[in-house]
Amino acid sequence: MTDAGFTAVFIGIESPSDEALKETRKNQNLRRNVVEQVHWLQARGLDVYAGFILGFDEEGPNIFNRMIDLIEQAAIPYAMVGILGALPNTPLYHRLEQEGRLRPDFAGDQFGLTNVITKLPAVEMLAGYREVLERLYQPEPYFRRCRENLKHWQPAPGAKRPKTWRDLMNALRSVRGQGLSGRYIRAYWKHMRWVLRHHPRKLGRALQQAASGHHYITYTRNVVVPALVEAAPSLAVESPAVAQGI
Repeated sequence: MTDAGFTAVFIGIESPSDEALKETRKNQNLRRNVVEQVHWLQARGLDVYAGFILGFDEEGPNIFNRMIDLIEQAAIPYAMVGILGALPNTPLYHRLEQEGRLRPDFAGDQFGLTNVITKLPAVEMLAGYREVLERLYQPEPYFRRCRENLKHWQPAPGAKRPKTWRDLMNALRSVRGQGLSGRYIRAYWKHMRWVLRHHPRKLGRALQQAASGHHYITYTRNVVVPALVEAAPSLAVESPAVAQGI
């Protein structure tokens, strides 16, 4: 892929739970150590974006901490986490429909509960989802994952391109917006000092990670978390039998 010019790849890792992966027949994710495989890709010059899903039947209350641990161990700065949804005319949809575990009033809001009634109670699922996103996209944890990522990532041969004035202006914009007037100046400069000390040749990549992180950090804080907080009080009380998937 890198020979063809690719610099990034998206992987559906889905869950740290082997039981959940078996449930969804994602057996390819069980054949190798996921963390080692992500590091293998990073070492060959591929930036790894990854998707994760909460809400599988086989996941217990510890799934939230397990997912955070997996993402941190794999050094994935850009983790897309969502709650399981069932698309119409799929085996999952038909099974949940037969079990009476579909919400009829689902509005399609990506920052709340989906049409799936999970085995974990709705309040617990939404609180855990919020915790995962908050812990992943606080400035310090985000930059810590970036530092771990830089330890593993190596530029692919031939992937370098000449720097342009646009690159320079983007770098200056990042420094000004995050390092001089941002809300997480300390975390930003801690990251940059570490990069200059340990991986100065990767400074350009570090600046790109910081700029991308500004979106994840601010969007999570200003949009996602408030949406989850607003949704929590309006949750309908589900019967124990339904909440447990009985």
